[in-house]
Amino acid sequence: MMAANLHVANTQEPDAAASSGGNGGSGRDGLVNHRLNELERRVGRLEDSISEVQKLCIKIDGKIDSMMSSLAPKAYVLWVSIFTIVLAFLTLFGHVVVRWLAT
Repeated sequence: MMAANLHVANTQEPDAAASSGGNGGSGRDGLVNHRLNELERRVGRLEDSISEVQKLCIKIDGKIDSMMSSLAPKAYVLWVSIFTIVLAFLTLFGHVVVRWLAT
């Protein structure tokens, strides 16, 4: 098998951040500097997005806490639910008894 000739492609763009390398932004070091600058820019944007998400989560958490204080206690909800289920069962049983007596 023949070994392929591989070369580093010079994909450096002519902007000021990429050409600020120690050797004037040319060659491999310029490409590495460009990639590092691009990576740093992208990480900065991610950090900004994370900061915004954290602020939003803090607001949501505060609203949930304020809502939870105004909700009914669990015992009350459970008592009302059981009462409703028992009432529905008694209504169904009453209808069956009335139909049975009517026939």
